[in-house]
Order: sequence, then structure tokens, then C-alpha cells
Amino acid sequence: MKMDQNDIEFDACLANDRALDDLEIIRVAQGGKIRLCIVNGATSTNFHFDLGSLQCTIDGNLVKPLTGHRFGLAMAQRIDTVVDLLKNAGAWPILAMQEGAGQQADIILATVGVKNVGKLANMADTMAGPLTFDLEMQLSALTALEFRPDGTHSALRLKGSMAPNSWGINGKGWNNRDAVKIRKGQRILITFQNTTMMAHPLHLHGHAFQVVALNSKAFALGFGRLRF
Repeated sequence: MKMDQNDIEFDACLANDRALDDLEIIRVAQGGKIRLCIVNGATSTNFHFDLGSLQCTIDGNLVKPLTGHRFGLAMAQRIDTVVDLLKNAGAWPILAMQEGAGQQADIILATVGVKNVGKLANMADTMAGPLTFDLEMQLSALTALEFRPDGTHSALRLKGSMAPNSWGINGKGWNNRDAVKIRKGQRILITFQNTTMMAHPLHLHGHAFQVVALNSKAFALGFGRLRF
């Protein structure tokens, strides 16, 4: 089944509420460091972020920092970055590319005095591919979490289509849904299987949980499971 990465089309992608024809320029010091908090505030779009020639150290919710210059963020995800700036004067884009499409957004880091920061087209020359779990699979907890048995296991198979607009879990819609019985203080392991074409078929509100595996690949227990 072909993945539906962007079922809503937008006129433009924005960075700090600004389009590419009015992009934000952040003045920085040569050879210094700058901390950027990057949040994907979109409601239906995943993004690839690329710092080009700059290197950064990234972290999130109590995880060990990683280094790199390219990473992906799904809706509502965030990362904190410490960017190492080059010693020469210049301007460097912090580029966001829409998953599965060519639209892009940008802010510019520029040293004082640099006026020609260049311009980017609204559309990239090539489309960005789908987001993967490559970044998440590199993460490990800053402090290993205490081991707890997983307890009761429930498998939830997500199914649906846009034509007709019909969605369900374990073959049932909302009107005849099954309930997962739980009790206060219980720990439960839930496996979600996405069989739909949607890259983002569901999200969870108001829950504290640990991710113990992605694409059936478990996190090494010695590194601690991730808590979100």
C-alpha cells in the first residue's frame, strides 16, 4: 500500500511564522555556539531538518546527547540543539523540508556584518523521503530506567482508508469498539501495528509511557527504555 504522507496541501511551510520570502535572520558570533530549540508545530506534516555544514549536539527528554546535522521530527516532536558555529564569517541555513514533498522552510544563522545571506526557492529540486526511526533507535536514556515487567499485553491493529473515510482498530469502528480492560496502577504493554497508508494514523494525549520497541526492534535493556 502506497503511503499517504501529505493528505493536506498548504500554500507554504513556515519557520517562526515566516515564509521564505521574509525569512528570519539570527545574528551569531564567529566560532561560537548557539542553542536552538526546534519544535515541529505542524498539525499534519513531518519534516526533515538539515544544518548543512554545521554540526550540532541534540537531546530531548532525558536522553544522552547525539551529534549530527540532519534529523527528522514528526508532529509535536522537539529537540534541543547546541550548534557549533564555524570560525569564519558567513551565513548558514537551518532548513526544514516537508516529508514526501518538495516544500521547504528556513531560518538563517548569520554573523554580524554579513548582508548577502542568499535565498531559497519555495520548492526543493528533489522531494524528501519518508521519516524513519533512525534517530529514535540511536537514543538511550540518560539514566537507565528501573526494569519493570511488562504485564498484560494488548495488540492494536490500525486499519482504514480515505475512500471511504473509514477507520478502525482490530477491525472495528468507534460505534462497536472493543475496550482494553485495565485497573489502577496496572502496567500494560500495547503493540500498535499500522496497516493504513497514513504516516500518522493516531496520537496519544495525556499519557505517560515508555517506548520499548520500534518496528519490532527492542531497545537494549542496558541502555534503558525511553520514557515520553
